[in-house]
Amino acid sequence: MNRRTAIITFILSLFSFISTSRASTMSNSKLENTQARFALKLFGDLLTNLPPSNLVVSPSSVYLALSLLFNGAKESTQNEMAKLLKLGDEISLERLNQDNLALQTFLSNPDNQVTLSIANSLWVRTGVYIYPSFIDSLKYFYKAEIANLDFNNPNSVIVINEWVNKKTNNKIPKIIDELSPDQVLLLINAIYFKGIWAKQFDKKLTQNKPFYRLNGGVKDVPLMSRQGEYLYLENNLLQVVSLPYSNSRLSLDIFLPKENNNFSAFLEQFDLEKWQEWTSQLRKRTGTVEIPRFKLEYQITLNTVLERLGMKKAFQAERANFSGLTNMPVYVNRVLHKTYLEVNEEGTEAAAVTSIGVRATSAMEPREPFIFKGDRPFICILRERETGSLLFMGTIVDPTS
Repeated sequence: MNRRTAIITFILSLFSFISTSRASTMSNSKLENTQARFALKLFGDLLTNLPPSNLVVSPSSVYLALSLLFNGAKESTQNEMAKLLKLGDEISLERLNQDNLALQTFLSNPDNQVTLSIANSLWVRTGVYIYPSFIDSLKYFYKAEIANLDFNNPNSVIVINEWVNKKTNNKIPKIIDELSPDQVLLLINAIYFKGIWAKQFDKKLTQNKPFYRLNGGVKDVPLMSRQGEYLYLENNLLQVVSLPYSNSRLSLDIFLPKENNNFSAFLEQFDLEKWQEWTSQLRKRTGTVEIPRFKLEYQITLNTVLERLGMKKAFQAERANFSGLTNMPVYVNRVLHKTYLEVNEEGTEAAAVTSIGVRATSAMEPREPFIFKGDRPFICILRERETGSLLFMGTIVDPTS
């Protein structure tokens, strides 16, 4: 095939991975800072360029997805991706892969109250040549399952979607509708998470109460309530509360702007430095927490976002260079991201899949118990505390259950 007509679709979960495991051979502090900067840049771009809405993405898994693609990038395409990933001279491809392997291993070993599964696979059109070195990297560092399929057979779509559905515990039932004639491979990573709160909300205490939306409207939503001791911060801008899962390594952090603060202006201030500042100031406090019970599904195409962040040549048919992947000239055609997130009295369930298509051609704390009432739009972050991994990041402006 001598025309730029092949599509490579990478389906990669946007669910996990912002920073490195302590077991990694890299400098933890540098890599954590590198990946966190990427995460907040991605999240910040979405907050800036999209109207406020229910939004849930996993910039950490975007980082992993791009890391997989980075294994096949060369020359100027590789350089642009390295800048996007915030990689410096100290972080080589080999070290990046080693870190992703260490982190996947670390995150895949929670406890019996937390499920966190990570699965990778490579689906290749029969007859298409993929460099052994690329396949070897995927097998070793990402434990990818490798399969050849007749993409002309409609059953191939069913097989791929069934794999995604199974690996996300039926939360993401489908990632592709068809396989076009110029599509040559799919690389898939799927993640599923289910965590039980360290202290569950009592369903008897859940009541329908007003939630104040950005447009000035009010709707009744089920607000869950519980009392206890939590990591907490309050200043003149916001309240932050960290709700731990049974595995104390994992928590859901909620950033709630004060009632008199403009939500859009608050989002503009939410960057890496502020996130680090606020989370570092969390201290144990006793208080009451009320948050909505909600369930949402989200989908977004990330092409334009990644281009704004500097990954441009990868999307250009005449300039992209993925010669470390295949002997065909290919370029990124589409980056599609799907997520699922549910928060209820028992805990949290979440899943995500992303498709990347490549076509050839602190204030002083008061002493009294705090009251945290999430009855207005807020930011939520599901993170792994020991590594700093940001598993989900989102804005909840209109909860539904």
